[in-house]
Amino acid sequence: MTIVKKSFFVTAMFVFALFSFTYLVYANEQKEAASAEITPFWAHTAAINANLNINNSGRAVMSGTVFGNPGTTHIVVNAVLYRVNPNGTTTSVVSFNNIRGEGNFWFWERPHYVARGHDYRFTMYATVFRNGTSETVSMSSRIVRAN
Repeated sequence: MTIVKKSFFVTAMFVFALFSFTYLVYANEQKEAASAEITPFWAHTAAINANLNINNSGRAVMSGTVFGNPGTTHIVVNAVLYRVNPNGTTTSVVSFNNIRGEGNFWFWERPHYVARGHDYRFTMYATVFRNGTSETVSMSSRIVRAN
């Protein structure tokens, strides 16, 4: 074999080897384990959030949002700040009733001073009015310690 034929043969074998060892690799996305959080399905309510923040001077700020599905005419909320007792029971500290918002979005925020050294939770009970019917849902904040 001449040198040209040998180099063509070697090059051809190199290209053949290169392509024969090339594989397409696909990785399927691994599904995560089931979340410990349960997401409810509501007929009239798209989302509800309740938040509680307490600063070092005992000023608690309660805030919440409610998003109604399209067609929501108004939203009425009762909001309650609870003290969580050492045995797990709750005691109502302050409540705000019949806070009304028009349309499909409701936002509310209110400060209140609390006694330090206790745990607190903020809970909202929202009634969403849509297409001539209503649905009541609730959401609680995480428990927050007032230091």
